[in-house]
Amino acid sequence: MTLICDVIAYPAVSFKWKFKAGDVTSGGRINITDEDFRSYLHIHDVEEADRGDYQCTADNVIGSEMFTVYLLKPGKIIVCLAFDLFVCFLNNHAHS
Repeated sequence: MTLICDVIAYPAVSFKWKFKAGDVTSGGRINITDEDFRSYLHIHDVEEADRGDYQCTADNVIGSEMFTVYLLKPGKIIVCLAFDLFVCFLNNHAHS
C-alpha cells in the first residue's frame, strides 16, 4: 500500500509523516521515498494496526502545509487536503 503526499511549491519542500501522533520513518515494513514535490509512504503487508490517519507535512522557507490520509483498509483511503477549504475524497484505487 502506498500513500502519496503531493504538493506544488517553490522552493522545494521537505516532508514529514506522522501516524497516531508519532513520527513515521523508514524501517521494517515502512519505506519512505521523497522527491522534490512528492513523498511516498510505502507500507508492506498492511495489518489491522496500520489503519488510521497519516499526516504528511510539507515545509519550505515560505511555510508549511499538512495533508491527512485516512487508511480505512488495504486499497481504500480517504485523502484530505488542508487548504483554506478542507477537502476530502475517497480513493478506492490506492497503490498496493
